[in-house]
Amino acid sequence: MSAALTRRQVLHGLCGCGAIALGGCVTSQARRDVTAGHQPQANSLEGGIWKEMEDIEASTRHSPLRIRDARLNDYVQRIACRLAGDLCPDIRVYLVETPYFNASMAPNGMMQIWSGLLLRCQSEAELAAVIGHELGHYIRRHSLQQMENRTNQAAFAAFAAVLIAGAGGGEAARLPYLIAQANISSFSREQEAEADELGLELMTRAGYAPFAAASVWQGLVEELDAGLDEDEREEWREKKAVWTASHPTPDSRIRALAVKARQHLVDGQRYGEADYHMALAVIRDRLMQSELRLHQFDRTLVIVDRMKRVFPNDPDVHYYEAEVYRRRNGPRDEFLATNAYGRALGFDPGHARAWRGLGILHRRAGRHGSAADAFRRYLELAPAAEDNLMIRSYLGAQT
Repeated sequence: MSAALTRRQVLHGLCGCGAIALGGCVTSQARRDVTAGHQPQANSLEGGIWKEMEDIEASTRHSPLRIRDARLNDYVQRIACRLAGDLCPDIRVYLVETPYFNASMAPNGMMQIWSGLLLRCQSEAELAAVIGHELGHYIRRHSLQQMENRTNQAAFAAFAAVLIAGAGGGEAARLPYLIAQANISSFSREQEAEADELGLELMTRAGYAPFAAASVWQGLVEELDAGLDEDEREEWREKKAVWTASHPTPDSRIRALAVKARQHLVDGQRYGEADYHMALAVIRDRLMQSELRLHQFDRTLVIVDRMKRVFPNDPDVHYYEAEVYRRRNGPRDEFLATNAYGRALGFDPGHARAWRGLGILHRRAGRHGSAADAFRRYLELAPAAEDNLMIRSYLGAQT
């Protein structure tokens, strides 16, 4: 490429690149919705992506982080199948024990759902909203579209940079790469909106209350805002707006989902709160212990508050609230923790861990007599507790 190229030639080359280097552009297979039983050709771009995803899926299948409770896995898989319809045999859901909110869908039908998401959902409909959204990406083949974009954007950037450099463009030759980089980030705003819309359609078809889609995001916003004053919230939202410029903001997403949900309202739609919590009960305590270890206490209180709205008389929920205050140990937290332990014991006087928590509070405050009484009750209720020897050692020192 010589420096004799004119600006007109450069522009002509850029405009025609789709038909030239770009003769090597990936021909889109991603503009059609995925169909049941779809298998890509092995030598295609999609086939290569599937091969990589199959390797990742094999690692996920054997990962020690995978949640293996059969009933819970069957329950979540049934929700996915109810939403996926004819695509059900192609969808494989893996529950992964990671205390953060996340779900993802690979183009080969592998879906990952993290335990932090399970903990934060408060109904079957909320979980269905997330799964429906991920299925929306899968059905519309957004991952493949993004991979095609990456490939084509890279080809375009290389070709344009050569033309501009040949025309004496200097530093401007880097511009196509920057444009390409900006255009290949994860899912686009349009794809996210499309997945939201399709997810709502799938929820409605499966009989779930569509407003649950907005409530998932509302819960996340409440959690992320927790513990921040008004100025800090504004600062956080401005930063978030910059970092996620290509995605809808949580606030706009909540509004859009609420508006669209009204269009999908029909009689008989369900939230399934009781079914969801019954299914999650087998691992809820384990998930809450992981959440407490994150030490993001203000955010954890939002999760506990949402639990209390569903199960106000559940002693475990009040125990979790007490644990947050005890571990945070702020100016009024001893008072708040004592009250919350008291509520837990009011609903279940035999709640061993609530007695243990009270013992720790009393001991921390130097009330050793009350601490010893609480610890003795704890050991009566949980004689095989892991900290049995340590507690007995403390009690021995008090006699």
